[in-house]
Amino acid sequence: MGNWSQSIEEAAERYGGSFHAGGLFTKPSLQFPYVEQMCLLRFRSGFWNRVRGNLTEFSTSWPFNRKLSLSVLPIGRPVPFSHWGQLQDVDVADSEFQAKFAVKGFPTSVAQRLVNAQVRWQLEELGRLASLKEPQHAEIAIWYGWLVIAKQGHLRQKDDIAEFLRLSLGIVDQFKLTMAEGIKFADGESTTLLDNVYCPICSEEIVDQMVVCMRCKTPHCRDCWDYNSQCAMFACGEKRFINASEKQAN
Repeated sequence: MGNWSQSIEEAAERYGGSFHAGGLFTKPSLQFPYVEQMCLLRFRSGFWNRVRGNLTEFSTSWPFNRKLSLSVLPIGRPVPFSHWGQLQDVDVADSEFQAKFAVKGFPTSVAQRLVNAQVRWQLEELGRLASLKEPQHAEIAIWYGWLVIAKQGHLRQKDDIAEFLRLSLGIVDQFKLTMAEGIKFADGESTTLLDNVYCPICSEEIVDQMVVCMRCKTPHCRDCWDYNSQCAMFACGEKRFINASEKQAN
């Protein structure tokens, strides 16, 4: 388990977290802070749940509506939690994605907004991660105040673990952006500036000169964007932005 533990220890150092070596019946794990939340990386064993098998799992608290439930699972994958009966089918207007994933949630309007194009792309990238042949399944669940993102199998290489965390935190960022109040997006590239919008780089409220990433629609201070030269969100990296006040792309 030496190389595996070393890979997780390196991730702990990168994120300023705590590495737990595990023991005879437990796997190594990592706990780390991310934007005022604690996150947990752990490795579920199929020995205790043969139906679901081995999983690499990221989890963090869900700081918004605790009554919200969401499940995005590969078609045919067993549901990991008990209140499945209250969930309803969610149409994300992406037939190719929905041919591979079952999306269910409650309330459906919020679930539909959460599973946007960027989240769908990140989830499929998780499925491809460390897959030598066909993509292995990846899944998202929000239930009882927790957000859980999982990937089939135990990731052991440091690059795979780093990419898993990067994509998972990218999904966290997207969900927070969707749930946040303060910016309203219309069709295409147009935006409307409202109140209480915060920059992901400086964490200050954006009073004026707001720009918005063309790819993931994250708002930034213009000065911070110029300093960073690209979007600050994980798994995005877009270099083009929309000037929110002038509604034009740069």
